[in-house]
Amino acid sequence: MKKTLAMTFIAALGYASLAVAGAKFSVEETTIGEILESEQAKSAMIEVFPEFSNTAQLQMAAGMTLKQIQAYSSDVITDEKLAKLDKALKAIN
Repeated sequence: MKKTLAMTFIAALGYASLAVAGAKFSVEETTIGEILESEQAKSAMIEVFPEFSNTAQLQMAAGMTLKQIQAYSSDVITDEKLAKLDKALKAIN
């Protein structure tokens, strides 16, 4: 019984890892903090938004998505730029 329970737990952990590994970045679902944790995602973001190269300022919005902060900075975070970044982020995974 204990062995079966342990095997089930290990299998569940394996599936959880696969789900995380298969996760894709997106401007609507991925927080800025998560983007900053990935060098590839961070580089893609800075390529589209060079004004975001000062990551210290971005840390204040680390728990928000780019789509969420667009409402506060729609002149900088345009739909066109978000679409461009979203395409680049999804190409990472």
